[in-house]
Amino acid sequence: GLANCRWANARDALTDATAVSQGRKCTLLSGMMEITYRSGARVILEGPCDYQVDPAGGYLRLGKLTARVEKSEKRNPKSENRSPLSPLPSPLFTVRTPTATVTDLGTEFGVEVDARGDAAAHVLQGKIEVRPAVGDRGAPAKHGDASDVAGNRPIRLVVGQSVRVVKDADGHKLHSVPGKADAAAFPARPGHLAEYVQQQRSGLFRRWQAYSEELRKRGDLLAYYDFQPDTGEPLAVRNRAATGHAFDGWIRGGNWGVGSLPGKWAVRCTKPGDGVHVELSAKCRQITMALWLRVDALPKDEDREFGLLMSDGWSGSGRTHWTIRRDGTVWLSFTGLPTGDAGNLGQSSVTVGKNDLGRWRFLAVASDLAQGKTRFYVDGALAAEKAFAASDSAEFDIGPAMIGNWNDMGQPPADNRVLSGCVEEAMLFRTTLSEKEIHWLFRRGGLSRDGGNSATPDKPVESLGAK
Repeated sequence: GLANCRWANARDALTDATAVSQGRKCTLLSGMMEITYRSGARVILEGPCDYQVDPAGGYLRLGKLTARVEKSEKRNPKSENRSPLSPLPSPLFTVRTPTATVTDLGTEFGVEVDARGDAAAHVLQGKIEVRPAVGDRGAPAKHGDASDVAGNRPIRLVVGQSVRVVKDADGHKLHSVPGKADAAAFPARPGHLAEYVQQQRSGLFRRWQAYSEELRKRGDLLAYYDFQPDTGEPLAVRNRAATGHAFDGWIRGGNWGVGSLPGKWAVRCTKPGDGVHVELSAKCRQITMALWLRVDALPKDEDREFGLLMSDGWSGSGRTHWTIRRDGTVWLSFTGLPTGDAGNLGQSSVTVGKNDLGRWRFLAVASDLAQGKTRFYVDGALAAEKAFAASDSAEFDIGPAMIGNWNDMGQPPADNRVLSGCVEEAMLFRTTLSEKEIHWLFRRGGLSRDGGNSATPDKPVESLGAK
């Protein structure tokens, strides 16, 4: 089973109901994965995680794991009491880590390994045995190795107990730290992954709805597009701000696509002209624009850029172009400054690069024409601040514009602005929001976009009838 898995290497990606071979490495950046063993044991891995599959367990180098063994393999009492130096593998379900080996004795347990390799084991049901490891630092621990902890004796834990096995400062000796089991740290239980994910998503969607209702009450909100379809007008993208239907958007190209959780929708863009056409004829001296964006591919040409929100061309004072270039830099350009017909109001050196492909990011830009300042934000944090020639008379007046790609409109193909990805939510304010306010938008609106989104682009949803 898989839930919002994002893989460190796309070539290692698995699909649901795939046979997992012995020795297979499962490296997740985010999301959850459940593996069912032939013995009946089940393991849930939670990213970021690095796990190698063995016939009766595995090696957890980094991350979090929850295991449940309802029907263990037939045990040999003699093998359970063999010498701790024995090289023979355990007949029981065993999770090895850099500092300890955790063996099931009929139980449900959680294991977490941090970046140093220190391991913590928590008993959720039944009991387990923990043996500290020896050998080269960072090498997989073998069941039964001698250790520097507790005179080489295994540590037995029962339900409600935990132990951390940690390295000392020089990394040569191990120490055990007993404690209480933290069941809340392992909320997804083996055998119930689908139910857990559905509960989480449903709860997040309701919380997002509450945030959306709160946001649309703001008096400085010029336009707010939540990208939730109108079943009566399938191509409409309604403006939920108090400014009303005059600022409604319409899908000109592209398709409705699945959003970041069940119940949420996005507009998927792949070619010139894909996006949402809007009419934003409202003048203001200050502006803040923000949207949720998932980029699946960057432009191929060095000097090519794609649109986030772009006025139709440069005709008229106040026209605004908010774009991303191939190198990932975010730009804001404007007509109406004394310095020229098309002035640059700044660009952000923080990029949306290859490592961000397939992930939802929250981008925002706030600009004040009177002060001559533009601030760029990524995921609620200030990324760059740029100064430009201030003006006492210039005003933003976006007019006809596109959210997403901008088509040629009869211009040469080189003028196309091509976004390959999805836009899920967009908002415009007639004021320059503070960093605190933009961080609030990111935290409250980002409940459904926690980084656990699939790196595999969503397939377009051609019809809303299947919803």
